[in-house]
Amino acid sequence: MLFVIFRCVINFRLESVIIPWRFGFGCGVCCGVVVAYIVDYALSFVMVRFVDELFDRLKESGYPSRVVSVERLGLLQRQICEQRDQGLLDDQVYRDRLEWFRFEVPEGLRAARSLIVVAVPRPMTRAVFVWGGVRRPLVLPPTYTAYGAINDQIKGLVGKILSEKGYSVAASGLPLKLLAVRSGLGEYGRNNLCYVSGMGSFLQLVAVYSDMPCERIVGRKQR
Repeated sequence: MLFVIFRCVINFRLESVIIPWRFGFGCGVCCGVVVAYIVDYALSFVMVRFVDELFDRLKESGYPSRVVSVERLGLLQRQICEQRDQGLLDDQVYRDRLEWFRFEVPEGLRAARSLIVVAVPRPMTRAVFVWGGVRRPLVLPPTYTAYGAINDQIKGLVGKILSEKGYSVAASGLPLKLLAVRSGLGEYGRNNLCYVSGMGSFLQLVAVYSDMPCERIVGRKQR
């Protein structure tokens, strides 16, 4: 199927050269528009197929995911700022916990065009403390252990898949729950927890930037 599409693209490119020579410049302009449309459609088709492949490979590892355009960065920033301005976020909490968010593409990947957000299942961790000779168990929330290691693992996995098509990834510093909800990956529940269908709230969210284009596949869902 892809061969047929690109065959059509090549044929139209040839016609855009032959027709102007036969019938004048005006026809050449029209053919140029048609060629641009066909090329754009073909590239969009190829990218959708590749994104579906990305989703499938992540899903095989148990990781649901979404892809959104970096154009969503402004929306994320506005929503955080609006919550602070409306008094929904305490100023001290904002300074201590949220001010580190970065809503611009990273220096190392200025060509970034997409954000890939992934949900990783994380069970609770059971720690046991011994005090006065007595063993005291303590249950820790899912992301209280190995948080950085999971981030690196997912970044490496996504980077490996995308590198096969010549794309790169970079780490992000974003409000992950808000990004997941806005992308359609998750939804908010009680106590500001983020839930992902089939996974509940025992999860860790990871987001990476990529130079993979996605303007035509914003918020595309897994099949």
